[in-house]
Amino acid sequence: MQVKINGEQTEVPDSIQYVSDLTKHLGIDQKTIVVEKNAEILERENHGESVVSAGDSYEIVTFVGGG
Repeated sequence: MQVKINGEQTEVPDSIQYVSDLTKHLGIDQKTIVVEKNAEILERENHGESVVSAGDSYEIVTFVGGG
């Protein structure tokens, strides 16, 4: 299925059901990100319940420490 991730159309397997599956597929550690789905910020505890559908738009921001 096609979804938009950080502004780019991306093909992901149809087997991806939830945002948590999407981030695992992308190899992103869920502890260090914020996910916006269709212009709405998702609470981390809802990533396993938020359904991924074709045409969805995601912004995934990773926190980076440093100084």
